[in-house]
Amino acid sequence: MSILRNKNMLSLAGNLVAAGAGFLSFAILARVLNTNMMGEWLIYLTAITFFEIIRSGLIQTALVRFYSGSDEKSYVGSSWIISGVLTIAILVILTIIDLIFPDLYNGLQMPFFLHQFWIYFIVTLPGGVASWVLQAESKFTQILILRLGFAVPFLLFNISGFYFKWTSLDISMAQNVLYGVISLLTIIGGWTHLQSVRQIDMVRIREMLHYGKYTMGTTLASNLLKSTDTFILGALLNPTATAMYNLPYKLIDIIEIPLRSFAATTLPDLSKHSHEKNNKAIKEIYENRIRKLSLYLAPVSLLVLIFAEQFVVLMGGEEYRESANILRVFCIYSLFLPADRFIGITLDSIGQPKFNTIKVIVMVLVNGIGSYVILKVYPDPLPVAIVTVFTVLVGVGIGFAVLKKWFKENK
Repeated sequence: MSILRNKNMLSLAGNLVAAGAGFLSFAILARVLNTNMMGEWLIYLTAITFFEIIRSGLIQTALVRFYSGSDEKSYVGSSWIISGVLTIAILVILTIIDLIFPDLYNGLQMPFFLHQFWIYFIVTLPGGVASWVLQAESKFTQILILRLGFAVPFLLFNISGFYFKWTSLDISMAQNVLYGVISLLTIIGGWTHLQSVRQIDMVRIREMLHYGKYTMGTTLASNLLKSTDTFILGALLNPTATAMYNLPYKLIDIIEIPLRSFAATTLPDLSKHSHEKNNKAIKEIYENRIRKLSLYLAPVSLLVLIFAEQFVVLMGGEEYRESANILRVFCIYSLFLPADRFIGITLDSIGQPKFNTIKVIVMVLVNGIGSYVILKVYPDPLPVAIVTVFTVLVGVGIGFAVLKKWFKENK
């Protein structure tokens, strides 16, 4: 029972559920859809994730940092206002783009894109705010419930695709229905603190926007870091190459599960220490997390590297066997993820999000330019994965240098 009260274990369980269900759904869709259709679905999924990152990036870290250190509901109310206005702005911009370029979404072979996008962004808003609030309050049991509530039904729907042959439109509609139900339940359960909208404070809004503009830049750049290769491969090669690259990348999500779990619980702790000016505790947590998680993940990375072929065939089938070497390269990349992740979290928690944003933007530039150049010379997904390893090394080097200087100046 003590495990059930441990926030790190609850966070890990929540991420295991989300990643496990996502992993299985990905594997199922890889079999239900051909490689070309799978590539098209990945492009759509990448697009909605990209815009979701903009919304959560502006608000989530700012809310966790300020609300976890003060418990002032005005921060939650301000988050509702900011996220609502941003949601409307994104949807209006996408509609204007559709009016100016009416054939754009048809050209991407996703004519359903715009209307499903409208639905997605509206129905996910309450659930999104609820998850941010729950993280700030360290209520990871409720976060686990939210993730189970979406992941299990969505997985079952994808399994039924073996019999009903769902289209991309069907999948997106099911996704939106499930998110809508989850959001409704969070409102009924009071997890969204919707009534806090009456406590909005323009000072809080400005404070969160000032902080959030950097964290949004960071999360947006982080998403670009992952999605740039998808778009470049799709543009310079074909959807099949995109699928061959993304399947092993998806397998690395297994290795990233503990990282996301500990990151979610570490941010509120670091933020509280930051409010208390306890820089010694911040440094201890930062170094401890990197050291322990690097030791824990190394054997997992080695296991995946050794059995790379078996993993990709198990997940996607025989047609993905050639992507085993891409997975091996990603195993090397994964060894540096603990340092990269917790350097970024520490920079955000000590009130230095600007440097985290700069770090990730440099990584995006290195990765994007490197991938584009290498594909022009070697039109194959494998060299793109090698560029990704170099990119994370650049990011770790920049972040480590900034933190070393900050801790020296703030002993």
